[in-house]
Amino acid sequence: VTVTNPGAKSNVTGTAITGSYNAGVLTLSGADLEANYLQVLTTIRYSNTAQNPTTGIRQITVSASDGSLTSNLATAHVTVQAINDAPVINAATLTLQEGQSIVLSSADFAASDSEQPATQLTWTISSLSGGQFEFVANPGVAITSFTQDDINNARVRFVDNGDETPPSWSVSVSDGITTTGPVAATIFFTNLNDPPGLTGAIFTIAENTANGTVVGTLNLSDPDVGDTHTFTILSGNVGGAFSVNSATHELQVANSLAVDYETTPVFTLTIRVTDGAGLFCDAVVTVQLTNVNESGASAITDADVAADTVPENSPNGTVVGYTAFATDPDSTDSISY
Repeated sequence: VTVTNPGAKSNVTGTAITGSYNAGVLTLSGADLEANYLQVLTTIRYSNTAQNPTTGIRQITVSASDGSLTSNLATAHVTVQAINDAPVINAATLTLQEGQSIVLSSADFAASDSEQPATQLTWTISSLSGGQFEFVANPGVAITSFTQDDINNARVRFVDNGDETPPSWSVSVSDGITTTGPVAATIFFTNLNDPPGLTGAIFTIAENTANGTVVGTLNLSDPDVGDTHTFTILSGNVGGAFSVNSATHELQVANSLAVDYETTPVFTLTIRVTDGAGLFCDAVVTVQLTNVNESGASAITDADVAADTVPENSPNGTVVGYTAFATDPDSTDSISY
């Protein structure tokens, strides 16, 4: 039995028949029963492994020979229809640092298709957070779709938004007919150390406040969770009046004697916070003192060194020679004698 057409296949299992295929001709031979030949003929199948075959009708012809005579030709027809295969995502990954802008390459985004050039495939981004994709030639304008040709020619970049949280997104790829995805991209993200922040403040306390008293809590911020911080008062700390507790971020009285309204009614402190990597931020903190009426007037003394004498029978108003003098630490207070 001779079957003529490229791609013909048969199953001769369980028979004495052998099959050979050469140049588009399948030949079945061997001494066996007619029934077995008929059985084998029912297993003949047309096969086409081309990924992009020419569509249309294929003709299969079958003839039989006993070695002397050959039968007439039997003809069958097979209609070939192309079936679109989905594109394949070969890579959807990115390695970047916090705040980085990185141009994509085919090592990051790669797809293939058995029926057309990969450059004709289109990528679509979904469920995006932590940044945006842009065309290099049009920075600042977010996009969600681009081609593999754009990737291969370095026309697309990803811009991380600088957050501590890694970005994330899913990708799909389409050949114009069939879409593969979405699938989550694999992202390798490295956080970078950011400088701390410190906000200026104004606090008010009474003069002579005791050592260890909390003046106020400094407003510290740092996007790097778990970072350590130390505080330094760079200027304005007259008499070492204040210190900062680095653990609690509290400004405290360190020298109550220097917290004196009459000497320094307002402290203007420049405070620096430094993180564990050495980055820092400065802020101005003002401490205003309120005046407190202190111990009262001192003992009265004679400010006149002359002898304190007066003749007897001197009239009212005669100066005796005693000039009373007293002091009060509250400079604004008046003293009466």
